[in-house]
Amino acid sequence: MSEGGTIKVTEGSLVLKSKLEDGLYTLAGSTIVGSANASAVQVSNDDKERLWNMRLSHMSACELEMLSNRNLLKDEKINTFEFCEHCILGKQKKVSFNTGKHKIGGLLDYIHSDLWGPSKLPSKGVKRHLLTFIDDFSRKV
Repeated sequence: MSEGGTIKVTEGSLVLKSKLEDGLYTLAGSTIVGSANASAVQVSNDDKERLWNMRLSHMSACELEMLSNRNLLKDEKINTFEFCEHCILGKQKKVSFNTGKHKIGGLLDYIHSDLWGPSKLPSKGVKRHLLTFIDDFSRKV
């Protein structure tokens, strides 16, 4: 509906008002949301499945289908739903490191070292780096 350079778009309970500026309609104000009549709005089956997936913290399709079969989702049937990027990103995990494959028989057979520095503040001996050696067998530094 258009009147005096302002256009009003409504869908269900959603109302958007825009005004004409320099040949473009820009959103005037903010979105106004009222109460919705659920019977008046037609939602596709894919949208219902996606909505339940989001409501239940991106639960797997198998678990959603199990809830649907038990009639726990307001009598809505959930079969499968489209690809969900949030589901994939939420299920990523770090790849673990392999365990070390070295054999140690005694002291000083395997040594770990680390060099740290430079430090902004020098030590009492005017040094700015630190070198450590750790024996793998005894764990002595």
